[in-house]
Amino acid sequence: VDLDPGARTAFLNSSCNFIAKYSSSGQFQWADRLDILTMFTNGQNGNYMTIDNVTQDLILTGGYVDTIDIDPSAGVQQLIGNSPSDQTFFMARFNTNGQLLWANDFDGSNTNNVVLGHDLKLEQVKTDLLGNIFIMGHINGTIDMDPSVGIANLTNTYYICKYNSLGQLLIAQSFAASPMSFDIDSQNNIVLGGWFVNVVDFDLGAGTQSLNAGPSSGDFFVAKYSN
Repeated sequence: VDLDPGARTAFLNSSCNFIAKYSSSGQFQWADRLDILTMFTNGQNGNYMTIDNVTQDLILTGGYVDTIDIDPSAGVQQLIGNSPSDQTFFMARFNTNGQLLWANDFDGSNTNNVVLGHDLKLEQVKTDLLGNIFIMGHINGTIDMDPSVGIANLTNTYYICKYNSLGQLLIAQSFAASPMSFDIDSQNNIVLGGWFVNVVDFDLGAGTQSLNAGPSSGDFFVAKYSN
């Protein structure tokens, strides 16, 4: 596939995942393939991505199985999954030239991550004006959301996790309600919307802020939290 819509050419093998950058006027700047040798056997997918508001770096998240090289250059940054069939989820950061800065997975390469029957779903990824990274989703089972030697297990829950610009975990927060979407405002506060049933305390601290939606029909909510 020629990814350059202009007069020049930028061919990549059609059987690969890739990231590409274009100018604001649509002019091709660069393209990188992502681990073409393991594309079919390992099913690597970059499911969500966003641009860092501070550095303009690319934040890419997704899932893979078995083993992949996430570095599109001549270097090697290997991620090792749980098995040849179970998906392991990753988060990676690339600079504005497409060079890999770092990559983390949540339950593969790091032997300190103990996972018990996991099913991690990533549903959104965003950054704030300080360069922090937020991911939101749902977990079935137990999974360690800290890619370092630390442990931050979450079990059978909706979650929002916050990482700094180096991919280090800052907050791993579970929710009794079911968040469907979130955004970051100009003051770096988190605005969260979703659905809940029964009585839920939306205050994540020592205080109490309960809403009652009843036992069956449920209700929608909007909540705001400081950064």
